[in-house]
Formats: sequence, structure tokens, C-alpha cells
Amino acid sequence: MKLYFKYGKIKLGILLSFFLSFSFIYMPYVNQTCYYYFNVLVRIIVTWYIFMNLKWIQKSKLKIGCYIYIVYGAIIIISNIVNGTLEQIVIVNVLLNTIIFPFFIIQNGKGNLHSALKAFVFSFIVQIIINDFLMIVFGNVFTGDGISNTFWLGNKFNVGYAHLLCLIFFYILKNNTKFFNIKVAILTAYTLIVSIYVNCDTVIIANVLLIVLLMFRKKTEAFMSNKIAVLIFMLLCALILVFSNVATSEIIFNFMKSVFSDDGTMTGRLPIYTVLPIIIMQKFVWGYGYNNLVVYHATRAYNAQNGMLEIVVNYGILAAVCFGIIILYSCKKGKTFEHYVLLSIVWIFIFLSSIEVTYGIQMILYMSLLAVLSQDTK
Repeated sequence: MKLYFKYGKIKLGILLSFFLSFSFIYMPYVNQTCYYYFNVLVRIIVTWYIFMNLKWIQKSKLKIGCYIYIVYGAIIIISNIVNGTLEQIVIVNVLLNTIIFPFFIIQNGKGNLHSALKAFVFSFIVQIIINDFLMIVFGNVFTGDGISNTFWLGNKFNVGYAHLLCLIFFYILKNNTKFFNIKVAILTAYTLIVSIYVNCDTVIIANVLLIVLLMFRKKTEAFMSNKIAVLIFMLLCALILVFSNVATSEIIFNFMKSVFSDDGTMTGRLPIYTVLPIIIMQKFVWGYGYNNLVVYHATRAYNAQNGMLEIVVNYGILAAVCFGIIILYSCKKGKTFEHYVLLSIVWIFIFLSSIEVTYGIQMILYMSLLAVLSQDTK
């Protein structure tokens, strides 16, 4: 057994990368119980794999980041214990948040990161092909259950962000290939078309911002890697719309009305932002725990419509501070084009977090790869 894994450990990492990717894909039309336990099993095996390869983390300059992720996970667990909301799914999700970073550190240390990422994105490509074929043939209602805006990959956000992830991975994996500019232009246009078709405004904004940032790389890269700049930008995006009058200003009103045909409430966000400070202050330290309905009961909205404040509502200020530290830690200086693409998408997600809950598992994936690619890849 020992000789087998010594011989096959690189290929084992690639295989696990492929299976791990299913934890990032929402597949509503498969048996959810089987799908859940499949992902649980994969995460347990990946955890075992990490423990078997701890030497790669111990000699990495990034090992401090692993400790930060562990602390973040521990705070979430404690928050749920305090609120009496600790369930198996909470532990499973914390496990996923914790293993992504060390897993890719190991792949990078073995010189196997490129192959692992190709295996990771392969499942996304297959699911997107299925989703888009059904979407083109049947439109947005093809299941026969009468649920509008339901696609193979789930709702419009699942579809939009899955396409965006494939675009980011194309930048990372294919930037040195022949006719790259033509290929990426076609893929970007296709991602925009799909985002418009499913009416996912945040992914449309993300695509446009990514194009702009890539055009001005030389002027923005040093600034975007500056920790103070990241901190200020992160705090502004977390607080400015909720704890100021910016959201009710005439400029914002006219912009939302002209671009998104909004009624002046930022598509229903203003009522949420009005009550969020009251909700947060009632359970400031540990939040309300997993799957709480406190925002829903107050506003009939299912989340805070703000990435950082959603963490505060769910798990408290300590979790939000720890997540902020992870963002700061991840935004390291780098020299490669791949690094700048990931730095750009992290900044874009921070920006979108001001109006959307973008601090989820994809954000953790991008931050993990950003930190890993700041190091010299073998």
C-alpha cells in the first residue's frame, strides 16, 4: 500500500482534484442524498491525502495560510455551537473550506498544479455543455415542473458563475497557447451572452470589469497587490451601502434605474440594508448560526445581499475579521499573467460583495489559487 501511493501519488492528486470539483457544482437534478454523501466521501479522502503529504505544507512559505483557514473554520463551528445550529452539513462545509488551500499547495509543491487544475475544470466544462445544450433547445424551463429560471446547473447565478469560473481557468491554463487572444475573446463574448440570457447582472458586471482590469494591468497591478489598498477597498464594499446614505443618493438611483430598470430600491436591497445594522448588533460576536432566517423574517429576503455582512449575520464579527485576514493574506504580489487574472477576479468579487453574497466557496478557490500562484511554480 505504501509503495503504491508512493508510486501513484501525483496521479492520485489529479484524480482527487477532479472529484473535488463536484463540491463546487450544484446539480439539482441528480439524487441529492447520493450526491451529498459522494462529496462528503471525497472531502474525507482529500483530508487524508493532505495528512499523508504534510511535508509539502511544512516546507511551504504558505503554511501560515493553512492555519488561518483552520481558525476561520473553528470560529464557524463555535458560532453554530453557541447558537445550537451545529449540523453535519456545517462540519462538511467547514471541511471543504479548510482543505482547498493546503490541497493546492501540495499540488504546486509536486509540480503538478497545472494538471490538477485541468482535471478540476473538466467536470465544469462537461456540466456546462449539458446545461447550455438543454438551455438552447428547451429554454429556461425544460424540466416539466413549471419552475421558471431553472437550468441544469440550478438558478441563474449557478449558471453565470460556472461560466465565469471556466473563463478564469481558461486564462490560467491556456494563456500561452496559439491564438489565445482570439479564443479568449470568443469565450468572453459567449460568457456575456449566456449571462445576459439568464439575466445574471453580477456576472455581466464581472466580465466587463475583468476586461477593463486586464487592459490596464501595468497601471493597476502594484496597487491591487497593496495590502492597505485591499483593506480599504474591502471595508468600503462591506460598509458603504449599509452604513451611509450612498445607496439612496440620486447618482445611484439614476444608475440603477437606467442600467437595471430598477425601481430605486436597488432591486429590493435598500429595505435589507436598512435593517441589517439592527440585526447585526443583536448578535454581534457569534451571529445567528447556520441556515438562520433572521433576515428573511425582517425583509422576506433570504440573505443580506452583502458578502461580508452575510458572514457577520451568520457567524459573527470574529468570522468576518478572519475572512478579511484571508483576503489580505491572499492578495500577494506576483509576476505572472495567471496571478494577475486571479488578483483581478478577487478584487471583482470584493466589489460585487457590496451588492451580492460573493464570499462563498468560489471566492475561497480563487483566493487559494492566488496565494499559491504568488509562489514560483515548479
